[in-house]
Parts: sequence; C-alpha cells; structure tokens
Amino acid sequence: MSFTNTSVIVNSLYDGQGVLTATFQNGQTVTKNIWVGVPQITGLFCPDDSTICSGTFCQQGLGLPSFNLTDSVVANSNGLTTAQIFDKTNWEWERVNINIVIAGDIRGDQTYIAPNFVGQTGVRVRAKNNCGWSEWSELYFEVVDCGVGLSRLSEQEKVFIVYPNPSNDIVNIDVKGGKTMLTVHSKVSAELFDIMGNSKAKINIKNNKASFNVSTLNKGIYVLQIYIDGKTESHQIGVK
Repeated sequence: MSFTNTSVIVNSLYDGQGVLTATFQNGQTVTKNIWVGVPQITGLFCPDDSTICSGTFCQQGLGLPSFNLTDSVVANSNGLTTAQIFDKTNWEWERVNINIVIAGDIRGDQTYIAPNFVGQTGVRVRAKNNCGWSEWSELYFEVVDCGVGLSRLSEQEKVFIVYPNPSNDIVNIDVKGGKTMLTVHSKVSAELFDIMGNSKAKINIKNNKASFNVSTLNKGIYVLQIYIDGKTESHQIGVK
C-alpha cells in the first residue's frame, strides 16, 4: 500500500471481501467495504422450487423441449454490482450435455432449463467483473421419464445421509435420524454413476448401512442412486 495526503493505492493479495479504513489527523475514521479480485459464485438455487435442485427433472413424454417458467436456476455471487449481475455479457452458462436445453433470462444470473433426453446432466456458470472471470460453479441432476412408475423422493423425503461428502476415500451411507419409512422387509440397494450415466459401482446395503471406496475414481461429481421399495433417492457425491 502507498499513499499521499489525498490518495491511497492498495494492492490486492487475495480475492474476497476487504475493508478499507481511512484515519484523519483529527482522529475521525471512514470505513468502506470493498470487493477485491474476480467474482465468486457461492451457489446455485431454484427460486421457484423446481425439482431440478432436488436432483431430478421430469421429462413429460417425447417431443420438442418445452420450457416452464418455474424451471430456472439462479446463481448467487459475490464481487458484482447490481448492474453487473443484470448484464448478460458478464455471465456464461453452459449445459454439460444434450440432455437439457438452456435459455437465458433478461438478467445474467438466471437461466431457464428444459428437458431434452433422459439421463444424468447439469449446468455450469461463471461470471466476470473488471478483474476477470470467476471459477466455474456446477449443478448436476437427472432428467427422468415421468411415465416410468419409479417414484423419486424429494429432498425432505430422503431416508439416507451420505458422508463425508466430498471424499477421496471411504463414503458412508446411513439412515437419517427419525426416519420410519424402512421396515425389516424393505428392499434397499444402491448404484453409483458418473455424470454421463455410466455405472461405476453397485453397492450392497446391509442393515440399512453401507460403505464404499471412491479412491480409484477420477475427481469430479458422481450420482448415487438409492433404491428403496420401488422409490429412488439421489445424492451428488464429490470425489476430490
């Protein structure tokens, strides 16, 4: 940092929130919060409670992709002004494969999603300010056929917890506290898929518990499908 009687030059060391305080000769101070460096995408969410954010997305039969205005994803971010957030040129949205179609909104931090083909898929997004582009942030989910009788459990209905997540070694599957859906006669199994829908492991769940090793897998996002008496719950697993 260097300064004169009327100005100050601050050099950044890291990206993130910073605080700049000026102290005058009379003892008074002025403090200003500033953002340093490129933006950060802090998460993706569904503003209209779309099933996209619970891990599954329903494809209503065959035909051309059809957009529903409730099926959108919004990116939370730091390091952008309101004007920069709404400026579409400051954002890049991409689909990970052709199983979905995406369409931008009038604002840059939101995109609409329509199902195209069944299977694993996802979107990713990054943003820029005057300092450059952020890292990519991803959201993965599965497009399912609504005509198939297999029932998908919502986030609130999920029976199992999966931990640690992300992991580079052992991942555990266990029952959430207070869940009573399972009985001694329940049929439970699990399978791990990569984002392209390729099976990576079939997991034997015994006494409603299991552990499996991900150390031999490539880094990235995987999808764990747990099948419970004709119902399915999905978990995203990060391998680091």
